[in-house]
Amino acid sequence: MVNPLSHDFGGIHVTETADLVISISNTGTSDLTVSGTLVEGDGYSCDFLGELIVAPGGSQDMVITFNPDTYIEYPGSVIISSNDPYNRDVTVDLTGLGMSQDIELSTEALDFGKVVYGQSTPLTFDIVNLGNYDLTVNNISVDGDDFAVDFSGSFVVGAESQYTMTATYTANTFDAATGLITIYTDDPLDPEVTV
Repeated sequence: MVNPLSHDFGGIHVTETADLVISISNTGTSDLTVSGTLVEGDGYSCDFLGELIVAPGGSQDMVITFNPDTYIEYPGSVIISSNDPYNRDVTVDLTGLGMSQDIELSTEALDFGKVVYGQSTPLTFDIVNLGNYDLTVNNISVDGDDFAVDFSGSFVVGAESQYTMTATYTANTFDAATGLITIYTDDPLDPEVTV
């Protein structure tokens, strides 16, 4: 007997893993030999290392691990094969949802054009969270004395949402000016992005 026969891991962040303990019980009168497992579906693995003997009246555990690497649904299953004459192959159905932040900027560059000396011009850009998990913007730095951004402290961009920022250029010189805005977040793949 295998328990459970199905399991939903729910939402698991891509930096984490979740384990399911499967119990294999022998209700018969002779040894039950588990000869193999077949894991189907991305994101799942099993700690089965080889032939497993379950004595009559006994039980053994095996662990299924869910380790998502992106924010999608993960259907899967584990097929457990044994010498049980009535049910040689038992399928455990698995489901899980990968969760992650995924930052994208609405633009890669801001062109303020020509600005009269001493005057300031604002431009906006969006911080977009394509993922299904809250994105935390921890800090924003500005390289370039003539540029500023309206950042007053860390904030959260919700799943599948966006936040509009304002960058300002002040013409303090008659020469062309360049700068760089760096945005620091908890996106596990892109913790730093620039404009």
